[in-house]
Amino acid sequence: MLAHAKAVIQQALELNSAAEALGRQEESGLSLAIDNALLMPAFTKILTAFGEKFPATAIEIIT
Repeated sequence: MLAHAKAVIQQALELNSAAEALGRQEESGLSLAIDNALLMPAFTKILTAFGEKFPATAIEIIT
């Protein structure tokens, strides 16, 4: 039961984050096409930082 309650709370937090992002007129999704040769640790750090700043924006990586 506790695990279910935690999951419900997490979903509520994610929904709230998405609603706030929409209120700030942020994009809900971003698609990036990138060559496999460019997938390096720096790119991962950039994506991590982006995810922290814009948690409600889904990122699709196309290689």
